[in-house]
Formats: sequence, structure tokens, C-alpha cells
Amino acid sequence: MNYDRPEFLDLKADKLEAAAGCVDFVEIKHDGRWVWATADGETVTLTSLTGKAQAKRFPARGVVGVFAGEYLHGTTRARTCGSNGAVILFDVVEFDRRDVGGLLLSERRPLLERAAVALGSPFEASDLRPASEAPEMWDRLVMRGGHEGLVFKFDDAFGREWVRLKRTCTIDYVCIGAGAGSVCVGLYEGGELREAGRLFGLTSKTRAEMEANPGAFVGRTLRGTGMELTERGALRHGRFAGWHDKPAEACTLGAARRASSGL
Repeated sequence: MNYDRPEFLDLKADKLEAAAGCVDFVEIKHDGRWVWATADGETVTLTSLTGKAQAKRFPARGVVGVFAGEYLHGTTRARTCGSNGAVILFDVVEFDRRDVGGLLLSERRPLLERAAVALGSPFEASDLRPASEAPEMWDRLVMRGGHEGLVFKFDDAFGREWVRLKRTCTIDYVCIGAGAGSVCVGLYEGGELREAGRLFGLTSKTRAEMEANPGAFVGRTLRGTGMELTERGALRHGRFAGWHDKPAEACTLGAARRASSGL
């Protein structure tokens, strides 16, 4: 078995309808770590993209194969949704000592589902749907359900690029400090300015200016873009998106929550 993870083509949410119309299948993008799950009939070993094997092993229950999946371990969403420790299998490249990566996805899928049932908890097959269902899935599972995004797949051999559509949101913050190549941001809650987190992605010019005179930027308002908003108002994978002139008092935790939910 000699397969690499397919390349991802990232699209913005305004391309949702276009993606749904030209790709065959869609499934949820979970907030997990990519793993290869190798089953030898007795034991399942999870290996990262860098080749590092997880210490924990699982019973294979007679299954032999190599599967691609996401290990939901230690992430905020996994803990809050009760899925911490789950392994979501979404593809198979070797089954019963036979290379199946060259088969169409629609041909590989029954093998994956059979293996997931045999393996049992914590393994489960991803919920692969026709791409035509993507708009409804985006609204129900991503925008309202809090999932990370969607992954679109062609009915092709393993290795063809996948199309990834992630949820992003823009949040208004107040600068409360800078350092280590990032800006520390805060939000008002109950009339008090409280630290929310850090934003990265500063340009070299902005970084130099802030490091030379950080006090000049404290109190200014700015925008951050990123994925899911945490309970305290931090953006996961948050990045600095620029300064603006919004009043600092308007940058509240409540406003941030409304912005992240699309309301």
C-alpha cells in the first residue's frame, strides 16, 4: 500500500451551489486528525500523516485492511458533542489484502461500511450523501449544527483531489496587546473588556509596527477571521483581517456569537 492523502481544493461558502452541481458525493468535515487505520485481523493501529503510530490500539475483530479516517480526540467539539475518541472512517485503499484504491468510490464504499460494522465502536463510517444534498447539509449541520464544513468527492479512484468547503466567520475585536507575531484581542461582556484570545497571520509590516510600539495599538478595533467561535469568544484558527473604526464598546461577546451563528 503506497497512498498519500489526496490534495484539497478549498472553496468559499459562496461556491456551495456550484460544488453541489459538479461533484458526486458530499460528507461532513469533522474536527479531527487525519489517520490511517491499519487492521491486521487482530489489532487496529492508527498512524498519522507523518507516520507516527498512536499508542492506543483497538481490536480488529477479524478485519484486514487500510482505511483513511479522522480521529476525534481532544478537540473542543469532540468533547462537547460526546464523540471524543471516535474514529470516523471515510475511505479504504486496501481490503482483505487486496489493493482497492483504484476502484471507484461507489465501489469502495460498501467495503468500508462492512468493515466499520465489523470493527464496531469507536469506529464508524462517515455519512456519505449525494452532492445534491449539500445545501441542506450546510444549513443544518454546519451553520446551525456547528460542524467544521463539508468535503465533496468525485466518484473516482482514491487520490483524486477533494473539494473542501469550511465555515468561516468574521468577528470584531478590541486590541489589548501584541507579541510573538500575534495580536491579543478582547471582547466586552457586562461592560468589562475581557481577553478572548489571539489572532495570527499578521503581515511583516503590521508585525514590525506593533512590536515597535505596541501601546499605540491597544484599544483599536480590528477584524479577525476563523472557524468556530469558542465559549469565551476566541476564533479557532483565527487570523488578523485588518483594522477598522468601529467603536470598541460595540465589540461584545454577544455580537461575536450572533456573527458566528449567522444571525
